[in-house]
Amino acid sequence: MIRFHFWLKNALLLVGVSLFAPMAWGHALLLSTQAVQQDIVGRAFYSDDTAAQDEAVEVFLLPKQTEPTASVQTDDQGRFRFVDLVPGVYQVVVYGMEGHRAQATVELNAQSAQALTSSATTEEIALLRQDIARLHARIRLSDIVGGIGYIVGLAGAYLLFIRRRHE
Repeated sequence: MIRFHFWLKNALLLVGVSLFAPMAWGHALLLSTQAVQQDIVGRAFYSDDTAAQDEAVEVFLLPKQTEPTASVQTDDQGRFRFVDLVPGVYQVVVYGMEGHRAQATVELNAQSAQALTSSATTEEIALLRQDIARLHARIRLSDIVGGIGYIVGLAGAYLLFIRRRHE
């Protein structure tokens, strides 16, 4: 019984520290890109909507190249632009701080870029892409409940194992 109290006290301490430590909350690096005529433009940002400032962005012409076709840095709003690229399929990769990495594939050709800009403005499409990326990165209640259930299940299995070992 004393051992269980010790385990419970430590578990509650760990949960309390995890809930109230602001650095314990994770964030994801997100990338929104699109083709505009002969350019690839985009924005890199974190899931809390802060801009990924001064981060390295590279573009690779697919099939997979080992060396980047071009590289740039993001500005203060996390925006970047690759200009005068040849038509093809590109992979855009942004490298963030603390090992964060995001990538997206963009097809660059004259017909799709022309149709894209004629039906809606580039800024409207960029905002929609950012909203979609933000929705994908959002933590849902089902994710939280599932994580708590997973932890409780592991704790129950551990306690069952300990109990059977002492019998």
